[in-house]
Amino acid sequence: MPTSHSCASRALRLLAKRSRVAWRAHESGRVVAHCYLGLHLHLHLRSHAAMLGLAWRTRKVAEIAARRSSGSRWLLWATPSVARRLKTSEPRAFA
Repeated sequence: MPTSHSCASRALRLLAKRSRVAWRAHESGRVVAHCYLGLHLHLHLRSHAAMLGLAWRTRKVAEIAARRSSGSRWLLWATPSVARRLKTSEPRAFA
């Protein structure tokens, strides 16, 4: 059975990979970070200014997810296609 520490380590490795995807997606002008914690939290970034510090923000999401999930599965990902499907214009903050 995986420990919460090993789950968090795997989550952070996935996060590093996904943050690179997020930066490439930003270059097309649309980024969505989507985190599953039993509920959906969306962070939709459109402006260049909002993109600054994305890696820090997504790392924070990973830490929150690792703390709150306590073994539950969670995923962080970012793709332009998700942004097009959501079609949101305002950034949404996460707790």
